[in-house]
Amino acid sequence: RSSDLANEAERRWDKAMDEMRVGIKSIFTLDLEESAAVFEKGMARDLETDPLVDEEYDLRGSFGLMNSLAALLHGLASLADDQLRECQDRVWRAEGMAQLDKEWDGKNIVRGVCFLMGGVVQCMQHSFAKGVWNILRCWPFISGLDKTALHATGREGMVVRSAALMTLGVFNLIISILPPAMLKAATFMTGYDGDRAKALQMLEQCWQEGGMLSCFAAIVRAGFAIDTKTFLGENQEEERKFAHKIVNWSKEVFSQDTPSLFTGLEADLHACEHRLDEAKDCMVRLQVTVGTKLKALNLVTHYKLATYNLAGLNFAESVGFFESAYKVHMQVERRAMVPFMACYAGLAAAAAGDAERSEANFKIVQEYKEKPKKNWGRQDQYAFAVLASRQEGNLCPMLELAECMCLRSRVVNFMTPEQLKDLAGRVAEATIGGSQSQQVAAYYVRAECYEYAGDGETAMKIATEGLALEGTVTCDRAWEGGFDGLHWVAAKIHACRTEIPQATAHLDKITRGSIVLSFRATQLKKHMGAQFEDLYRTIAVGAGTTVVEDIAVKEARKVEWDFMLEGYSVDLRVVWVKESGEEIEVEAMSRREFDDGPVAGSYDAPGPGTLRLIFDNSFSYFRGKSLNLRAE
Repeated sequence: RSSDLANEAERRWDKAMDEMRVGIKSIFTLDLEESAAVFEKGMARDLETDPLVDEEYDLRGSFGLMNSLAALLHGLASLADDQLRECQDRVWRAEGMAQLDKEWDGKNIVRGVCFLMGGVVQCMQHSFAKGVWNILRCWPFISGLDKTALHATGREGMVVRSAALMTLGVFNLIISILPPAMLKAATFMTGYDGDRAKALQMLEQCWQEGGMLSCFAAIVRAGFAIDTKTFLGENQEEERKFAHKIVNWSKEVFSQDTPSLFTGLEADLHACEHRLDEAKDCMVRLQVTVGTKLKALNLVTHYKLATYNLAGLNFAESVGFFESAYKVHMQVERRAMVPFMACYAGLAAAAAGDAERSEANFKIVQEYKEKPKKNWGRQDQYAFAVLASRQEGNLCPMLELAECMCLRSRVVNFMTPEQLKDLAGRVAEATIGGSQSQQVAAYYVRAECYEYAGDGETAMKIATEGLALEGTVTCDRAWEGGFDGLHWVAAKIHACRTEIPQATAHLDKITRGSIVLSFRATQLKKHMGAQFEDLYRTIAVGAGTTVVEDIAVKEARKVEWDFMLEGYSVDLRVVWVKESGEEIEVEAMSRREFDDGPVAGSYDAPGPGTLRLIFDNSFSYFRGKSLNLRAE
């Protein structure tokens, strides 16, 4: 009898998993109505007429969670009314169903993912504090999965492991890229600040093992490589190789002739590798599949085609795609993003020399500004600020468009070095005789373009020239780039040169609170922290003492050093000691203060000998000093 019940429980489990796979595949092939129907059927099971048998799990919560995800995607894609509120309700309903199941790892995973997904939806509703709070609330449910679920056995073992890898990977990834203010809450509630490398490894394992959630892990991992890395301003070259593997795999799973959610990622992958024609072809194929039914995806395809044309400096061609994008929202009487898209179209038209079309698009921005809506998003508020500058006669369309291409839509990631330098030249020409604040913004755009083009020397020169104006220029509008952007570019270049103190000094001066720059600065600081541990040694100089650091030189070469105090002040002497013992003073400084920032120096050693760094704290009888030193 017990054997029969076990076999029945296994049969029911296999049937449920087959249904789950059908629903998941429908999500990725954009048949969202079919996927919702599959998951609704699974969560609608009546336990009074169809009770659980021994050893059977109650999977209604699992189906409910997947139904919430399908409903969210369908609602967002079709621009259905109140889709976020409806999804939120479904998530909490699924969490309630999961509570009714008996204790097992699958129950904890479902409850944890419900909080994770609920938090993400709240962030999409601009309730960031509540959203992050609920994301962190998933921690108690998933904190032990690496010790249990990853080693699960039995009929549910592979499914549980796949779900655990996916959940732990996504949670770690989200926590690892939070900006500083949110990261403090994460550290307080969970005890750690996220591990990006571990997160990516878990997602890769989940994908490679081909379990139930392998498709979700694959699209998150590829999305991070293609899109998130560009948002964070990080190098993508190695990541793109990995993304190619996932895109090729998706074509085998979903058929090369059937566009899927991976097709959009493939388009951006082509664009990142400067194959804009292939990127456009992918997006057009996706557009044909989407049609008019999934309106939001139709909007996205138009917007992407517009950005690909911007990357090719085809400003006139991009205008029509921006207009098609905002008309999608107009048709369903959605106001959000219409001003921003119209503003983008207006700027592109002006850059293309089409004043009439530019005027028509800015009239739309004005019309929407006058509509009764209190909670305009950041992008639309930006459009209204551009409109105000235009009405005041302070707008430089080419500069504004280029800044959008650098920060707001990250089009510069799709551009060749030649196109980037061309854009920088157009901005320089367009801002001749412009206001001082426009000059600052132009310095940022030009520096960013040259940095992306791989010419760090020219980028640093431009950034230095722009930063020389800091403290003397009052901007007439709050630019996203400006001085903060210049500090960001300088920090990136210093970090690439492993000049950590100089990079840190620039990052510490980013003050405006731009969301993009805040995220980017956080990740660069973490990266430099790892570099710092490898490159720098902490030197303790006791009260009233002197510490000597010798650098042995075996042959003629340049010797470089830099250090940063952790507080207070210290004296420094740098001496070259010949093999004969003769000493030559290279440099001396008295009372170098912490507030003066990092110290860097170099010496062209003529041959074998010793470069001696002498840190003198003999003048301080009661206070020891600490500093971080790199010498090579």
